[in-house]
Amino acid sequence: MDRASVRERLESGADARMKRFSESLVPGVKNMLGLRMGFVREVAKEVAAGEWMAFVSDGRDAYLEETMVRGLAIAYADVPFEEKEDCLERFVSTISDWMVCDALCATIKPKKHDADAIWDFSVRHLSKEGEFEKRFGAVMLIRFIDEASVERIMGLITATDHPGYYWKMGAGWTLAECCVKHPEK
Repeated sequence: MDRASVRERLESGADARMKRFSESLVPGVKNMLGLRMGFVREVAKEVAAGEWMAFVSDGRDAYLEETMVRGLAIAYADVPFEEKEDCLERFVSTISDWMVCDALCATIKPKKHDADAIWDFSVRHLSKEGEFEKRFGAVMLIRFIDEASVERIMGLITATDHPGYYWKMGAGWTLAECCVKHPEK
């Protein structure tokens, strides 16, 4: 799908009530159409099934949901992580709200053969300067919480700092997940 087709498809699903609701969740973001996540995911999967690299490389998004489609298309692309890592790196550096960040994190599903690379990618983002890059790293680490990694994850999160509210909320969420899954730690 090309840029115009994606935009037209997204615009066709606009919902004024959903837009008001979504805007209340992401203060300051006004370029929303008001789309349900299922619809956004459907469009992103269609993009990922085609010439996804051309679409995601073009950052001329008019709507928040268009930005989300770019990120989710990278996650859905059926190629090894190493083949999409640079593209994902560029995308993560542009994230400017928690909704896009968390939707992307929820969509990246580490497979056994690329789990180490995704772990390293996530940890590396904890040392980035940007609030949402750090949040991305923290929220991605939730996927890796298990008996063997819980203490390491808690250490990584508590050793990372940023004054931003959304970083703190992402870090708090990750620590809470650690405590819920492994309260003995």
